[in-house]
Amino acid sequence: MNNNKQPYEKCIIKVLKKNKRSKFESPEIGTELYVVHSFTNSWGTEKIIGISQKGKEWWTTCNNIELVKDTEFDSQKALSAWITATHIPMFVNPKKIARSEEAAECEILSKNTKGKQWIATKMLRNSEGKELTGADLAKSLNEYTEVYVSVWYAKKIGFLSK
Repeated sequence: MNNNKQPYEKCIIKVLKKNKRSKFESPEIGTELYVVHSFTNSWGTEKIIGISQKGKEWWTTCNNIELVKDTEFDSQKALSAWITATHIPMFVNPKKIARSEEAAECEILSKNTKGKQWIATKMLRNSEGKELTGADLAKSLNEYTEVYVSVWYAKKIGFLSK
């Protein structure tokens, strides 16, 4: 099973019940969320990460939700609020793209990082919140491009001090 391409990506969902045992706070019942990521954990539970209209990130499972077709939810507004609240800008200079397009070797403009390093493309987003692909980065080979990364990933790759 491919853990990165669940059918919930980029969908609007409605929370039907709260998480039973979770280290994460559960969204209120009836909350509509825009799905930014979904995966299956090592126990086989399908996890969903969604964002509210105000950009707050919530975790739930596929057993606790239903897909919503007709809604007033503004996903672009939610993505912009989420990027502003949880991501930081970073300048990268893509040098090489992996054949799978799932990673790129980049120089990062930072005093904390030296040389080139491989970065997962699914962790990079543009200013509107769109997840970048290898093809997107290939358009700007050998020139610095502004991307947005979550704070935890910026620490992981050495962009921020831990």
